Amino acid sequence: FSVLAASALLPFLPMMSVHLIFLNLIYDLSCTAIPWDNVDEEFIAKPRKWDASSVGNFMLWIGPTSSIFDFTTYIFMYFVFCPLFISGGVLFNDLSAHYSGAELAVVQAQYIGMFQAGWFVESMWSQTLVIHMIRTPKIPFIQSHASAPVTLLTMTGIAVLTVIPFTPFGAALGFVALPAAYFAYLIPCILLYMVLATSLKKAYVRHYGELL
Repeated sequence: FSVLAASALLPFLPMMSVHLIFLNLIYDLSCTAIPWDNVDEEFIAKPRKWDASSVGNFMLWIGPTSSIFDFTTYIFMYFVFCPLFISGGVLFNDLSAHYSGAELAVVQAQYIGMFQAGWFVESMWSQTLVIHMIRTPKIPFIQSHASAPVTLLTMTGIAVLTVIPFTPFGAALGFVALPAAYFAYLIPCILLYMVLATSLKKAYVRHYGELL
């Protein structure tokens, strides 16, 4: 949903197809450790009946949460970071009034590259950390811990994709290195996402009696 909405609203693609493929490849690789995850002791204390309909209900509660923070990142990247660090305070649609020719093309490419890099990194952080959020009704990393393989692969995936925009490979993908100020935005954003997701998860458990 976030990609479709951003594609309709922005004057450029929020992420190229090769970015999405690479993002999903690394994310999927990090998910391969899930079969070796731990399960909370309370969950296996007695036999449980699987109810597939609970998955749909759960996604209706939790799914829109990530879109809120996707749109927050769109707003910050488009209206704050890209103008501040790329175009001297000029928004993308106004670049042609301040630049021309080859210089315009370069600034546009850098604006797009930084925007796409910002969402690329935020997407990996949010969709990977949510694995830890939904694997337990408890507070992740504090009351319940994933297995070592899950933790290792998910954290490695986040680290790899966070570094990509700063490498020659990232430049080949069209990314622009992100400023340090981006991470001053990203970390609180992700923490708020985790707090909101945890709150909704607890509300879901109170309403339905169990997580899934």
